[in-house]
Amino acid sequence: MPKSKTAKMLFGCDANSYYAIKMDVPDPYLWYQDSNGKTHIIMSPLEVDRARKNAQVDKVHSMSEIVHDLQEQEKTPDLLNQTLWLVDKDQPDTIEVPRDFPFGLAKGLQESGYTVEPAKGFFFPERAIKTREEVDFIREAQALNEQAFERAFDVLAEASIGNDGLIYWKDEVLTAEILRGQMNAVIAAGGGMPSDLIVACGEQGADPHERGHGPLKANELIIIDSWPRGPSGNFYHGDLTRTVLKGKATEEQQKLFDAVKDGQELALDLISAGVLGKEVHEAIDTLFAKRGFKTGLDDEGRNVGFFHGTGHSVGLEVHDEGPGISKGRATDRNQPSPLEAGLVVTVEPGLYYPNIGGARIEDIVHVTKGGIENLTTLRKELVIP
Repeated sequence: MPKSKTAKMLFGCDANSYYAIKMDVPDPYLWYQDSNGKTHIIMSPLEVDRARKNAQVDKVHSMSEIVHDLQEQEKTPDLLNQTLWLVDKDQPDTIEVPRDFPFGLAKGLQESGYTVEPAKGFFFPERAIKTREEVDFIREAQALNEQAFERAFDVLAEASIGNDGLIYWKDEVLTAEILRGQMNAVIAAGGGMPSDLIVACGEQGADPHERGHGPLKANELIIIDSWPRGPSGNFYHGDLTRTVLKGKATEEQQKLFDAVKDGQELALDLISAGVLGKEVHEAIDTLFAKRGFKTGLDDEGRNVGFFHGTGHSVGLEVHDEGPGISKGRATDRNQPSPLEAGLVVTVEPGLYYPNIGGARIEDIVHVTKGGIENLTTLRKELVIP
């Protein structure tokens, strides 16, 4: 029985597309790996010459030439027929696509007689295990991110506390928007691509993905979380969170911060190739419970405590393809997935209570056979006088 001929296809301009050709293209394009393993892309006149110089692909096809060929055949030169122009030369039995592949194009291929199947798991599983070059790109993005945090710390150190309990900087009320702008300016000046970063003060910080807005208050926990892409030519993300407070912390705030810091240190000590991410997460959960920080719903039905995962993969996407560290990640529906050497993951435990605020501390680490390589160097101190 002849071996089944399987091809792979992408249409878009996302992280998978970049990974496939190692070139950034702002508009969607077709990438095709034929049943013999040769790779192809179809590029518009805007991109075809650049792609022929820079794209890591076996064959760059000119969209203009394909359109001309289709018109000669009296066929409509739409996306489906351009795709069939390439696929019909290969005649695969199956075309594997990512789960977010355009429905209309998949339907058109199926109606043309091809079997289109979504990939089982990640489209490029190898994206999860980072090369040394990729690790260095992430380290570079994180280093730029740290410069932005140092700017935020400097602004808060320069600021003063008003009689109204608000923080003032340069004779103005310091807001989440101003601090965010100061950080993003550092990232942009360093050639990076800023994120929609979080500066969430007080009760706002009790919602982990609340962006934060308005005046920053003294003696309140402030969560700062930023995930920019690196300097020019580096499309990999950093991801970093610190929790700070301008003024004086209460005993309750300090205990919350210390529990999160200790929980992260515990995780950093436990993580190594072969360790189950689920076990790392549960160890932090246990530590928090012993400190008196319970997870569940409060009287108003809000999530409190530690109700997100410990970490996620980082790379071309801030939540990249690959296993994370939580109680729910698995290779299939039953078996937990051990961490592998080469993974790059965040370690970001947090605790959240509306009456106190939130605290989260996040580093990025490279998993190794003997433990971790921490790609983050920024200090972890709560109080900024």
